[in-house]
Formats: sequence, C-alpha cells, structure tokens
Amino acid sequence: MADQQTSKLPYSYLAHSKPHGIIFAVRGGQIVSFRTTGGPSTSRWTHPDQTKLSESDLSSAKRTSAETDDATERSSKRQKTEEPEVKKPEEEQQAPADGAAAATQAQTEPTAAAATAEAATEKKSKKKKEQAAVKPDRPIITLLSVTQDGKHVIAVSGHDKTLWVFEHDGHGKLTESSKRPMPKRPCGIALAQNDRTIISADKFGDVYAVPLIPSDTITSGPTMTLAVKHKRETPAATPQTVHSAGNLRALEAQKRHIAERQQQQALAGRASDAPDAPTFEHTLVLGHVSMLTDVVVARDGAREFIVTADRDEHVRVSRAPPQAYVIEGFCLAHKEFVSALAVDKSRPQVLVSGGGDAHVFVWDWKNSALMGSTDLLAVAKEAFGVSKIAVSKIVATDGQFFVICEGIAAVFQLTLEGTSLVSPTVIPLPGGPLGISIQDASNITVSADGAGLVQLVSSNGTWEAKTNNFEDAAVDSEAPDVTADECRKLLYTVESMRKKVAEFLAGQEGEAEAETEA
Repeated sequence: MADQQTSKLPYSYLAHSKPHGIIFAVRGGQIVSFRTTGGPSTSRWTHPDQTKLSESDLSSAKRTSAETDDATERSSKRQKTEEPEVKKPEEEQQAPADGAAAATQAQTEPTAAAATAEAATEKKSKKKKEQAAVKPDRPIITLLSVTQDGKHVIAVSGHDKTLWVFEHDGHGKLTESSKRPMPKRPCGIALAQNDRTIISADKFGDVYAVPLIPSDTITSGPTMTLAVKHKRETPAATPQTVHSAGNLRALEAQKRHIAERQQQQALAGRASDAPDAPTFEHTLVLGHVSMLTDVVVARDGAREFIVTADRDEHVRVSRAPPQAYVIEGFCLAHKEFVSALAVDKSRPQVLVSGGGDAHVFVWDWKNSALMGSTDLLAVAKEAFGVSKIAVSKIVATDGQFFVICEGIAAVFQLTLEGTSLVSPTVIPLPGGPLGISIQDASNITVSADGAGLVQLVSSNGTWEAKTNNFEDAAVDSEAPDVTADECRKLLYTVESMRKKVAEFLAGQEGEAEAETEA
C-alpha cells in the first residue's frame, strides 16, 4: 500500500493581545506571534515534546534509510548465493550425469534452507522494529486565552493535559511562567476575579479554579485545597441535580464504578488517594455528570457566575467560588450537544449558545430565560448545501456575534438587536475555519484549513478577506507533516460529539413499523 499523502498541519486556535496589537496563533505544539498589522512572525514558543518528536522523526528517518540499505545488501547477497554455479563445458563432459544431479541437489538444499531462515529472521526483526516505532501522542495546543491587559497568555496542551501560563513582553515573546498538569484533559478555560483566577473545565465533568500566578506558599482555606482527589469518593452530581432518565442511569453507573474501584483498592491494600494527584494550589468548584464542552464567566454587576455547557444539551449557571455549589439555573432548549458559549461585554446579561442544533440560542442567563433563536442551519444549507451543522466557536464584541462551524468555509455574523439576533450575514472563507479571534467589530482573524491566517476587514458593511498578511516561511517549514486522517482527528472534533442514539432509535422504530405492516 502506498504511503498516505501528507501536508503541513494548519493553524488552529487564535487569541488577541489587544493592548499590544499582537495575535497568537497555534500550530500543532507551537504558539506563533504576529502583529495584527501583518508581516512575518515576531516570535514563537515550541512545546518541548514537539522538539523531541521532531528529533525522533529525524533519527527514525536515518534509521529507516540505513535499514533499507542493509536489506538491499542482504537481498543482493542472497540472490548471488541462490544462483547456481555455472560449470565449464570441459567439466560438464567429465562429470557423470548422475553425479552432477546429486551435487546440484546437495548445493541447492542448504542454500534454500539458509534463505528461508534468513527471511524468517528478517520478518521477526521487522515486526519488532514496527512495534518499537509506535509514536507518542502528537503535541498540540488545544486551548488558548489572553488576559485583558495582554501580559499573560494561558494555553493547554491536550496530549499531556498541562495548563501553561506565559508572561508576554508586549512584542509577542512568551516566557514560561508555570506549567501544571491537570487531573484530566481541560476542554475549556475562562478567566475570573479580574484575571487572577483560571477556571478550567475538563471532559470528565469537573471544573477547577487555579490561580493565574501560583503562590510561593500554599495555605488551606474554604476555597483552596491541596492534592484534590480526582478519583472521586462520591459523584459530584446528585439525583436532585440530574434532569433526565439517561443522566440518572449515568449517575448510577458512576456510583457503581466508584464502589468497584474502592473495593479493588481495599483488596490491594492501597490508599484511596491517587499518588499522582495534583500538588499545586487548586480548587474543585463544581461538577457535571456529562462531558463538559465549554465554560465562560458571566457577570452581573460585581458578582461573577460560571456558565458551563455539556454534551447532554445542558447550559448550567452556577455561582462563582466560594459558592460554586449553588446552581442558579439551567438554560434548556438544545436538543443536541452544546459546544460553544459567548457573552458580549457590552451586553453582559445576554448569553449566546450553539452546538449540534439547527438554531443558535439567545438567553437571559441570569433568569434562565430563552429570549430568541436564529436558524443557522437554514442559512448554511442555502449557501453550502449542508444537512447539519456543528458550531465550534462563538466570539462576541459590540453586539456582534461571529460563529464558525466545523467544515463550513464561512463566518456567520449575527447582530443582536434588542433581544433577538438578526438573520446571519455569511462571510465566505477560502477554507474551513479552525479558529477565530476579534481585534474589533470590523477586524477579525480566522485560521482557515489550507489557507493559513485570514484577516477579515469590514468597510461600509462589506467584508474583505486578506490571505497573505501573515506569511512566514520559517514557521511553515517547522510545522509538522500530517495525513488527512491525522489532521481530522486532531482538529475536527466537534461533530464527533453528536450522539447516534436518536438515529438508532429512529431506525428501530422504522423496522418495527415495517414488521407490523408485514
């Protein structure tokens, strides 16, 4: 089978440092800095594991080349050995016919046996080398955020579940301030308490509060714990906080799993505390039964609230620490997973949510009230002929909400008028969007698959796409080579959250009706 064709891994997540006019762009395990006015990169930070992987790939390529040369040489030697010796005509006449046949047979048998043994040895050796050549997970930054003053950048590397904080010098250069391996892989981050606290949500339903700058000394308190048990003794949810039969079954399964683990630990004579639990300052503030997908911090005056979304169609509003156990309410209207949340600072009482549904919803989140919705699928279907959408990101500024969907080469601009969203404006892109960030309402940047960083500039209501503003040959050369399958697994992860249960049940009902009619 021929090797799959590879291409450079595209840019994905984006974030602006607005006070400094810098945009940070993720490319695999790198964070690349550009000026918002364009031009080559000003600086870049590379994850240590990406450097190791690149060196490993290089040594592997050299090793493969050497092995190929050795195999060619062995094959050549074997071919020469297997070739029968050509006798001179005089010798053929002198040797008896039966003696010549016996000699030829005696020579051929050990040669064939040796060739078979060598081939078997090569096969075993090749199998061992293939097993030893299994690569570790590819380093990739999966989340990126910047503080309002632009002095710190927060990132999450998904392959090692690590939360990174960098100091920003104002010109794009990042210096590592701290790295903290989280219990589970974070799926969303937000900033609270005037950017002093990082709110980190993971795919196992837990939400942690972590200080932006770790303290030199750690003291215990009502909102601070050390080495939290990330393997729970009891579920975070209760039957009173669960609102569907499916979630109740999931809660019961979680209880059984915890009981089984405790029994196994007792039999093994081990303590129930995980030996690798985090030893840095952090607080477990709340939990969901379902997999979390996004988190934002909303504000009502001086008070802060944590808004979380999950795969089970829930949008939950909780108080910020130290009262995060108090649930203010649920915003319930989604029928599919919720993957993106956004709050506009100019309209802080308004929340917009999107996911696998046809509609994008507008909420008065404080009162858990649905104010309106807009049919995004209808617009996407008319423009691109798609049958479903998966919202991957929503960003907002000055009453404008910009939405990108997985695999659809466009940005949808939604304008909030009163309590409703005006029909979306479609801004075409040269490739599928993977990330989006706002400089202001008329200047946004999108990372497009196959087209690099695209700057969208609005003038008199008309959007212009500029595709060559952020070219850098050095960054391109350092980007990892990936196959189409690898790229899809790394960067196209939203649609995979769609549940297949509804489709399965619909099929079962159809079969039952057919059997009844028969």
